[in-house]
Parts: sequence; C-alpha cells; structure tokens
Amino acid sequence: MKTFEELWNDCEKSQVQLTLSYINSLLKEILLKINMIKNINNKIQSVEAKKEAIEFMYGEMLYTMTGISLIENINVYPLMNKVLQDKLKGNSSQ
Repeated sequence: MKTFEELWNDCEKSQVQLTLSYINSLLKEILLKINMIKNINNKIQSVEAKKEAIEFMYGEMLYTMTGISLIENINVYPLMNKVLQDKLKGNSSQ
C-alpha cells in the first residue's frame, strides 16, 4: 500500500494538464462537493448509503485539492505537519 504522500503525488501527476487558470474552477468544485455532502446528510436515510456517498465525496474533494497543490506548487506534508503542531500547542495551552 502506498503512503499518503505517494498517493497524493500520484494524484497530482494525473492532473498535469491543469494550469493556473483552473484554480477558481477547482475551488468552486470543492464548494460544490461540500454542498453535496450537506445534501447527502439531509436526504439519504440509510446509514450505509450515506457513509458510502460521503466517503466518495471526501475522496473527490481530496483529489481536487491535489490539483490545487500541483498548480500552486505546494508541498502539503510539511504544511499539514506545521498546522498539526500548532493545533497541538494551542490545545496544550488551554
């Protein structure tokens, strides 16, 4: 099984056709998927079907975010690590 970072990089590589002009489109796509998750929570009654649909949408959002990180040339691993460390520091001071 691939590491998260390897999987992220593979997703970025699959989106090499993206250019800077796609950023707004990708951000709109993420917002659309967030709204779809809200609709799933409100409309699907089956717990199993709801979980499956939401997991799919989260996967779609993460994939879309790899396009943004590719275009913006962002290495997400150290950024996520920094945010986590900052959050942990904030939680320990409360």
